[in-house]
Amino acid sequence: MATNSLDAAIVLSRARRLEVYNIGGTVSPVTRAQEGDWAVNEMERLHVDVAVVCPAGISVERGLSEATPAAAAVSQAEVAAGERVIALAGADNFGVSAFVQFASLDQIHSIAVAGSPSQAALQPYLERGITITVGGTS
Repeated sequence: MATNSLDAAIVLSRARRLEVYNIGGTVSPVTRAQEGDWAVNEMERLHVDVAVVCPAGISVERGLSEATPAAAAVSQAEVAAGERVIALAGADNFGVSAFVQFASLDQIHSIAVAGSPSQAALQPYLERGITITVGGTS
């Protein structure tokens, strides 16, 4: 498992029979994830069965987006590295377009949603064949 998230790396490192690779880079004080050229270069060298991204926004018009160019660059590399791509999002991320787009909707396979989004908010994504799993609170 490869991640740019310090928190995910620490938690998942406790799991038996799971090797966790942290890709490095400049640590964002906001997300506690690693960003920048170092992170992008490392991510571009990888191929993974499943890539999981956490966009700041998901919209029909602009796809998946992030708040900063550095975060978007790493997310774009994660999408390119994945055979399948899953977006993790809170219910409040739907219909939101953050500053920098990093993927179109046709590049993702499913969305896992925390919280309780309305059926109307999810419908445009379901109509595009994206599998959506809803559960938990955001």
